Amino acid sequence: MKHAGAGAVSKWTRFLGLCLLSAVLMLSACGDDDGGGGGDSQASTSGAKTTSVKLALGSRGLVFAPVVIADAAGIFEKHGLDVELVVTGSGAVTFPALLNGDTPFGAIVFSDSLKAAAEGQLVTNVSTIMSQYATDVVVTKEFAEKNGITGDMEWQDSIGRMKGATIAIATVGSGSDLLLRFLLKEAGLDPDKDVTITPISSDTGRLAAFRAGRIDSVLTASPVPETLVDSVGAVYVARPTSGGVEPLDGFVYTTLAVNKQYGEKNPDVVSRMVAAMAETMKLIHDDPAKVNEALSNAEGFSELSPEVLDQAIKNNLPAIPASPVIPDDAIAHNAKLLGIESPPTADQVIDNSYAEKVAGGE
Repeated sequence: MKHAGAGAVSKWTRFLGLCLLSAVLMLSACGDDDGGGGGDSQASTSGAKTTSVKLALGSRGLVFAPVVIADAAGIFEKHGLDVELVVTGSGAVTFPALLNGDTPFGAIVFSDSLKAAAEGQLVTNVSTIMSQYATDVVVTKEFAEKNGITGDMEWQDSIGRMKGATIAIATVGSGSDLLLRFLLKEAGLDPDKDVTITPISSDTGRLAAFRAGRIDSVLTASPVPETLVDSVGAVYVARPTSGGVEPLDGFVYTTLAVNKQYGEKNPDVVSRMVAAMAETMKLIHDDPAKVNEALSNAEGFSELSPEVLDQAIKNNLPAIPASPVIPDDAIAHNAKLLGIESPPTADQVIDNSYAEKVAGGE
């Protein structure tokens, strides 16, 4: 394996994240007198005031499905929220933005909040976003044929045949990197010796590298896998998104989090954000066709064929929770899988009170 040691990576990731954060927020602030937080906007056409607020997320992919669908389907507006999605490109940028209050809300990888808590850096997770590890693994058609990989194999068998592969992840230490290492070890391979792990930060870059044959495999979230299967005959080797990897089934992967100070001062805004998540989750399960229609005109999805978009939504249904309530075992499950030796207590990083009110119909 060819990338740097964990200690050096951690320092560089933090430094680069802060640099990228400054650039992202400077761009998003252009023409925005409200700066970073939230506040009352002008009256809407219905006469009721809406609250303007920023929400950071790494991408508009379906790894954050309830957020991007709430935006595309106009559900935030129904709850009196004018939400600006600030696409950071990486969790290494999203989390500092949330922690510092530059964006009051963030769609984050849940384990990031657990690791940060060990350093006294606390944010409040208020809703589950995805309740499966919403990242899948595909290989090129050529690699699959050469190594005897078929789409109907058990994932341990398929992953076990990836020795010698060049595999793309998002960034070192990212969710895709952690997932890859877990899968390889479970299949009896050494991530540091048996494969070459290649960080490629953007979906566009991973797609281009895969299609050009510069990499043999990629770990990524919808709709990228569906696009590759449809366009170049990629083959799935592991599908955690649909619950196909047993040790990860029910794994709380992404959550909606709020800056701790902002949440304490603006509980009504938090309540409306969580209510929007709950309504979106119900819509996804009850009316996938309406979700398809909303996404078909949304940024990052409008260029997809109807067939690929429909397949992406179907593939992600098992990962969409029925309720925004964060499960009791979420911390323990994450800590065990990711090797977090001293995880925080639930009251340090989770506030289920908003989600429980919504689930209870209040």
